[in-house]
Amino acid sequence: MNRTLTLLAAPALTFALCVPTAFGAPRPAQKKVARPEAKAAPAPAKAAPAKPAPVKAAPAKAAPAATPAATPSAGPVNTNKPSKGWRTDKAAWEGFFVDFNIGYGAVAGEDGPKIPNAKSPSRVILLDALPASRYNKAINTNGGTGLAAGFTIGYNIKGYVSLAVDAAWQGSFTGGKTDMSGVGVGNVMIGLHPLRLWRDNLEFDLKLYGGYGIYDISYYYENQTQTEAKGKSWIGTSIPMGATFYYRIPGSAFVLGADFRQTAASYEAWMYNWDKDIKSEPDPPVETSRVTARLVLGGHF
Repeated sequence: MNRTLTLLAAPALTFALCVPTAFGAPRPAQKKVARPEAKAAPAPAKAAPAKPAPVKAAPAKAAPAATPAATPSAGPVNTNKPSKGWRTDKAAWEGFFVDFNIGYGAVAGEDGPKIPNAKSPSRVILLDALPASRYNKAINTNGGTGLAAGFTIGYNIKGYVSLAVDAAWQGSFTGGKTDMSGVGVGNVMIGLHPLRLWRDNLEFDLKLYGGYGIYDISYYYENQTQTEAKGKSWIGTSIPMGATFYYRIPGSAFVLGADFRQTAASYEAWMYNWDKDIKSEPDPPVETSRVTARLVLGGHF
């Protein structure tokens, strides 16, 4: 019976061993589905960083590039305004300026101011020994009336204040030698421009000024202290004060105007002979004054 069971069990065991083999063969094939490899498909998707689309945003930067291009074009438009002319605002009066003046000047002096005798270390000229009529002709401060001219160069600060150096001359060279005389001076000046406080873009200007005459000399000829006419001169300092009115020619840097000046001179020496240094030194100094009226042609740069 055991053998019979063995014979019956053998086919059953064989069937049991064969069934898993027959049904299990496809399962390994299903496990080989390359699903993990299919996940590698996103790898090409990583090429997204190479998307050129964000790079194409560069054309948007072209708009700011147009802005600088507009800036230089605006510059020439503002500077080229021929209809309003050259430097129409207060800058028209700022900076360096040059004035040429010509007109007429008169001296308010006197005949015969009292001064000490002229002398040098080796010689004395007895002026007080001259008769009054000759003394008044020999020693006077009224020379210098006649043509007046001047030259001024300076700098205007913001249109309100100007600093300048000035050379002025007036006198006459007509008639005989004893009729010739002249006055010359070098000044330092400061000027105020009050109209700028009212409006700073006017086509005209007013300068009120004053200064100091560093070296003021009056020169004339006389023939009372010697037989022939020889030059005599006064040397000192002075205080000029005046006003200048300017009108700027439209569309240019040039101005036309008029100047009125009064100068108070103080002479500390009367020179009898320059070469031998013979002079008189009055104490107190001899005072005199003069006035001038001149036309002005100038330029502001």
